[in-house]
Formats: sequence, C-alpha cells, structure tokens
Amino acid sequence: SNPSWAAFKRAMTTSFGSICFGALIVAILKTIEAFARAAYRNNRNSIGACIALCIISCIERLMEYFNEYALSFVSIYGCSYIEAAKEVWNMIMNGSIWAGVINDILVDRVFVMVSIFEGALCGVICYFIFDKQWIAAVAGALVGLVVAGVVFNTVASGCTCLLVCVADAPEVFQAKHP
Repeated sequence: SNPSWAAFKRAMTTSFGSICFGALIVAILKTIEAFARAAYRNNRNSIGACIALCIISCIERLMEYFNEYALSFVSIYGCSYIEAAKEVWNMIMNGSIWAGVINDILVDRVFVMVSIFEGALCGVICYFIFDKQWIAAVAGALVGLVVAGVVFNTVASGCTCLLVCVADAPEVFQAKHP
C-alpha cells in the first residue's frame, strides 16, 4: 500500500550491505584520487603525477556511473552488489545499455536547463514579492535550484531504473507496450 516505505525498509535491511559495498568502492577510489591530487600539488612539474591523477579521476567517474546502474539492479531485483555488477557488465558487453547512456546524457541536460530556469523564476518572483531586494532574489533562486535538484534527481533515478528494466528484459517491455 505504501511503496516508498517498503523501498526504504528494504534499502535499510536486505539491500543495505550492497549499497554500502558500492559506496565503499567509490570511497576508496576517491581516497586514491585525493592522494594522487596531493602528489600532483607537491610535484607540479611531474607529468607522471598528472597522468596518474587523470586516469584515477576517469576511473572514479566511470565507477560512479557504473554504480548507478548496479545499485538500480540491487533496488529492482534485490540481488547482491556483485551479482548486480555482473549483470550490468553483461549489459555493457551486449551493447544494450548504450541507448541508456545516450538517454542519460540527454535527460541530464534537460533537467539542468529546467532547474536553472526554475531557480531564475523563483529568484524573480522573490525579487518582486520582497520589495525588489536582491538578497531575496538570490535566496529564492537558491531555494528553487535545491528543490528542482531534489525533484529531478528522483526523476533521473526513475529513468535509470526504467532503462535497467528495459535493457534487462526487453521482451517483457515489448509484450506490455508493443
């Protein structure tokens, strides 16, 4: 009757270890990146530190993106993180996830543009409501951006889960929505 509560309960009980494991992997990569960044700052003329920092940053971003799909698998099917990672890797190797990558790029750009528009609109409205004070406009714009970010992050997560479902079982989607 209440899917949000059921999802929260599952995330805090059965899927909690998988969520933490996925976050641990990214945290380890962020720590390695911080060490590489510190080494680069100490040796500004070192091309090796610059190349290492670039490679580690790329791996970290790829892992964060991979985690998004793996954690979607965990939330949809209730499997372990390792099983979810294997499924995402199979989807990547089969080429079924690349449409999702392109879709994510397009969806993210639209959400960013709409968030900026919402922030600007909230700023203008607050500017005129509070007797043309610029501090009210700035505060209104920031509140608008934060609210839009929360809403659109939720919608983007739903898009990712939908893409995982379609990429994992396209025949089900074809049967339900020909």
